[in-house]
Amino acid sequence: MAYRKKILMKGGSYREPLSPISSNKAATRTPRRNHKQTACAKTPSAKTPSAKAKEGSTSGEGITYDRFIPNRAMMDNPMSHHLMMKNVKDSNADDNDTENAEYAEKMEQNLKTEEMDRLGARVLQMKIKPPQTKEGEVSMKLLYTKSKPTPAKFKSTRHVPTIPDKILDAPEIVDDYYLNLLDWGNNGLIAVPLYNAVYLWNSETGDVEELFGDDYSLEESVMITCVKWISEGVHIAVGLSNGVVELWDASANRRVRSMQGHSTRVGSLDWNEHMLTSGARSGEIHNHDVRIADHHTSSFLHHTQEICGLQWSPDGKLLASGGNDNTLNIWDAAMVSSATNVQPQVTTSPLHSLCEHLAAVKAVSWCPWQRNVLASGGGTLDRHIRIWNASSGACLQSHDSMAQISGILWSGTFKEIICSHGNTMSIWNYPRMVRETELTGHTGRILNIAMSPNGHLVASAGADETLRLWRCFEPDQKKTKPVKKVESRTEFPRGNIR
Repeated sequence: MAYRKKILMKGGSYREPLSPISSNKAATRTPRRNHKQTACAKTPSAKTPSAKAKEGSTSGEGITYDRFIPNRAMMDNPMSHHLMMKNVKDSNADDNDTENAEYAEKMEQNLKTEEMDRLGARVLQMKIKPPQTKEGEVSMKLLYTKSKPTPAKFKSTRHVPTIPDKILDAPEIVDDYYLNLLDWGNNGLIAVPLYNAVYLWNSETGDVEELFGDDYSLEESVMITCVKWISEGVHIAVGLSNGVVELWDASANRRVRSMQGHSTRVGSLDWNEHMLTSGARSGEIHNHDVRIADHHTSSFLHHTQEICGLQWSPDGKLLASGGNDNTLNIWDAAMVSSATNVQPQVTTSPLHSLCEHLAAVKAVSWCPWQRNVLASGGGTLDRHIRIWNASSGACLQSHDSMAQISGILWSGTFKEIICSHGNTMSIWNYPRMVRETELTGHTGRILNIAMSPNGHLVASAGADETLRLWRCFEPDQKKTKPVKKVESRTEFPRGNIR
């Protein structure tokens, strides 16, 4: 405990984890390199280039620029010079200087063309000229416009606050895109790993508690890489950089059990009733039955690089896994038999292996009110939100977010999607996929997002060492009709964990 307090000292003062801070103070926060950078370095990839795409520079269609650049090859230089000099001479000319007036008139007659009539007094050319119209054809000028028309922006019928409801301090949060360092449980507790401890923030009272307490501490070389609350109850799974997965009882601040099996860090976790699924840097996915001593019952092996996104469908029948190998896999729970074997059952062929993404797939989220619909988001070199039919493996929609996507969540109140990309979050209307509003404020990239149990608030953890709560899906009781959710998996007795 004392050592962790020493780490959280900055500028000579102790920064209390998850303590409220003002928006002015949060605006001065800038991302910095973590002192444990070597432990959270990016997985080596032969497929993903190491050089990051330069921000603000894009290629292809949809390019936007911050200034206009004249095209010299398209300009008529003699005409441009004449127009500029004419303005100067007109301002300085004497009424009796008839010779200059005659000279100017002759020049204008010689240079005057249909092009001059079309341009008027404009000198610089910014756009490509339309092709010359041949006799008998429709004028090509009608097919060209000054700029590409943009579709009308959907006007939202509800008010979405663009200022965070709360801003909490998150000192020493690890700036690693491939880790999952935020989760909001159905018990109302937000879990955030800071350095090598997990802190719990009570969304009802605002109280903060350290999960590990004074009697437990990790080795200095080991750090927390992911957290995940059980669907119902007070148990939380904690993944570590040494490949170990621990189960903790948050009500008693007591470690229930420690499960080994991975040889590399565990970056993502998700629950399916009594089954805890873990994804590691090696690309292996393990399923742990927490009710029995031999917890490792089965494995999904297909990814070749780090698993950075895991989520079971609401009915518990399908698992979506995203990896740093730019692949999104969909696994069928029926592939794993329920029989208890001495050795874990291994499955190497997913139901669907989707390779449309061009970068790591961290953001995966199942639609809560439309069965077998899955949303995913790609990293820096992809940046696309893709909507999938999990039954057929078909890509239904694809939209460019223009930044690295770190999280996607479906709203259970409205038919909308919220996506975190770069240091911004955007709300999209579904199925039209029109961007309704943007939530800004983070000064560093957003690492993870999580939704409150009632679906009204979204928490975002950023590399600027702040945790922000956004009240973006609060319903209007008079207008909003509840969205019917897909039947979820059944609960299991809490006392079965051992």
